[in-house]
Amino acid sequence: LHWSRGLLARVERPMARLRTPLRLLTDGREAREVILDHDDLVAGLRKFEARQLTAWSNYAAAVSHASLRRPLLVRMPLNDELAVGFDSALLYALRESRHLLALGVPTVPSLKGLQADAHELRRHVCALTLVAARYNSLRSAMLPVEAPLLLERMRIIDEAVEPGVLALTWRSHAIAGFTRTVSEAINEAHCVLGAAKATVKDLAALTEGWAARGLFACRMPLPCDADTFEESFASAVAERCVAVEQGGRRAVQLTAATRQVLGIPRGAPSWRSYQLHLDGILARGLIAAITTALQELLCVIDPTGDPARPLLEVSLVLRPPHLVFVPSLSEDDIGGTARGPSLAGWVDSWIARITGIAQRVARLDWPAADFAGDVAQDAKVRALAESIRTRVADNRMALRAFASSYAAYQELWMFGEEPRMADALSPHAREQSSAQTEQGPTSSEEETILSLDMGDQRALAWSERELSRLRRLAEEVATLRGGATIGWLRIDACPARQALLTLVTKWLFRYAQRLRRSVVNQLERLDARLE
Repeated sequence: LHWSRGLLARVERPMARLRTPLRLLTDGREAREVILDHDDLVAGLRKFEARQLTAWSNYAAAVSHASLRRPLLVRMPLNDELAVGFDSALLYALRESRHLLALGVPTVPSLKGLQADAHELRRHVCALTLVAARYNSLRSAMLPVEAPLLLERMRIIDEAVEPGVLALTWRSHAIAGFTRTVSEAINEAHCVLGAAKATVKDLAALTEGWAARGLFACRMPLPCDADTFEESFASAVAERCVAVEQGGRRAVQLTAATRQVLGIPRGAPSWRSYQLHLDGILARGLIAAITTALQELLCVIDPTGDPARPLLEVSLVLRPPHLVFVPSLSEDDIGGTARGPSLAGWVDSWIARITGIAQRVARLDWPAADFAGDVAQDAKVRALAESIRTRVADNRMALRAFASSYAAYQELWMFGEEPRMADALSPHAREQSSAQTEQGPTSSEEETILSLDMGDQRALAWSERELSRLRRLAEEVATLRGGATIGWLRIDACPARQALLTLVTKWLFRYAQRLRRSVVNQLERLDARLE
């Protein structure tokens, strides 16, 4: 219509200026043709405008009649959500009617009464759009475990919404009251759902803090002895237990506050289900904290870990008739110390105390129980504990392999006060002295030589060979490694090496003393014969 009137104005203005000259030329054929063309164009534009106005009037009347009879809200059949039942074509018709009035065209009778209420109609549309959006967000935000908690409130909301779906139309005068009633019910449900979700969020944040700092954080120079580390670890576990206990009490307070907001009896099935949901959050938090600590312990005791960061220091000592580690590697080690637990016992106690953190939090649905069963049944916790024990066993094998280099000299400490020296005290000495030993005395002869007299040349030669072998043994023992780092342990083998050196020195002194006594005896006999 605006286009038509613009085109008509473009035709009328020049024609108004030409009418006076053309009136003087009416006898001419060309002037008459121009006037006829102008009149035909104007008539056509007038007819076009009339047809458009008629069509638009019919369309506006139909839209206004149908739109105003629609319900305020429509429920979607697939997901049961709400949508505003207003046809936007009615707002389009009102806007066009206002523009037509500006052009001087009278409005459609069916829209005449709506022009004054157009602003109020738009306000109702916006308010109901917000109501539908909040209702849909409420339904979509509810978890399956939260839906029973809001069951009564959702029933109240659906009862309040039902008139807008079934009875009220856009001609009704109770739209504002309906919108206010539904908005209040939805806002109340949103507050309740927000309280329930805030509890879940607070519990999740609470459990995340349990694993924020590792239990094996370095608090002292490493490596250290087992007792010192045990004291530090016990302090760290005690601090973590205190934090977990405080978190458990905080969870109970949050749950009680949420139940008051919801207004649900303590024994209601819906509340029990919600408590189980919160217990699941606490259990996952505890499992995450315990898993983090076990992973940290696994990294610490990994035999392939960083050799520059051993955790504990153990000593290799000689306790005849055994060569043992202090503390011992396991409870069944022969010759192990009975004055304290073994390294395997320490590790088992660490695992037990880490997993025992779950016993410090009471379940929300059953305060007399704890989460120890949930942790014990977790596959990842069990796999990590088994991996730790496997790594400890592998490390124990590596330590025993290290001790075997010292165990090769076990014949040094396997005799009494008057020992019987074997043909060889080490594999190296055996190779070097095998040829000499074939020419030496037998074992019975050696015992006779050591216990009686060493006057003959064969005994002296055998003793010389033994002295040479003992000196070679002393050199071998002096070259043994005094320490090593294997996995998470630093070995101090200096006590064992010093004990071997002491034994070799003792046997060197005894053989030298026997040779000296033999020489003195021979000189005394020679002196007696000369007299």
